[in-house]
Amino acid sequence: MGATALGMLALVVAFSFPHTIIVMADGLQQITWLRRKKQIHWGDIVEINTGERSRAVTITGADGTRVVHTHQLPDRPRLLMELKVHCGENLPPDFPR
Repeated sequence: MGATALGMLALVVAFSFPHTIIVMADGLQQITWLRRKKQIHWGDIVEINTGERSRAVTITGADGTRVVHTHQLPDRPRLLMELKVHCGENLPPDFPR
């Protein structure tokens, strides 16, 4: 019973580590420890949701892939700047709200 609880705790800790988001020339890539890599090309971005209360930025691709920048990750202003540079013509003029 104790070993099972310890194993479950180890899985919760491993999945709770913040993910790494890499800004590349052709899009965004989110790297996680135990899951697959997620990649969204700049042209495939269909929605950018900047959470006001949670301070999370959710970027959704045309195929439903989601890259989430949470409050645990550093440098939110740089991510928003990169989104404005690469997707500026499709964003509202007051981005980010």
